[in-house]
Amino acid sequence: GSEIAAALERRLASGTRLTAADGDALMEQVVALRRVLDRPRAPLTAPAPAPKPAGESPLVLVADDDLELGAVLREAGARQGMEVAVAPSPAAAREWMRAHTPAALLLDLSFPEGGETGLDFLAEVTEKHPGLTVLVSTARNTTFDRVRVLHHGARGFLRKPYDATQALRMVARHVE
Repeated sequence: GSEIAAALERRLASGTRLTAADGDALMEQVVALRRVLDRPRAPLTAPAPAPKPAGESPLVLVADDDLELGAVLREAGARQGMEVAVAPSPAAAREWMRAHTPAALLLDLSFPEGGETGLDFLAEVTEKHPGLTVLVSTARNTTFDRVRVLHHGARGFLRKPYDATQALRMVARHVE
């Protein structure tokens, strides 16, 4: 799946105008990616990472208006040796990032109406912090959404609802 997503990203990032043949090839790649993403996955069985000494815990920012989920992620992070901060909006996340440098950002795409979207914030964050690991979470699960977040620089996609421990293991794999 990663190879297909990378090929899609390269094609979309090239900036060249797509021909009808390019559009057909792009659709074939999207269909292939969809097939890979729809395959049943084996459950994660890796043990939780050992807690790190004080001061060495990865700092993870969760930008999500679901504060209950944020609290669950904060508790799960503590059990896995991570420090998790929660920002309820892109504006709050932006402000927090002025004073802190996270190892990873777990970003929801949907925020209450009238506000900035997670996709807009994703584009901004990946431009300003190109090395930052950004994982996107959303209840939407279309191939188009997945392609868009990869195109904007996200390194992974979590479909809500998800298990907090498994989500943070995914974060850990990207930041170690």
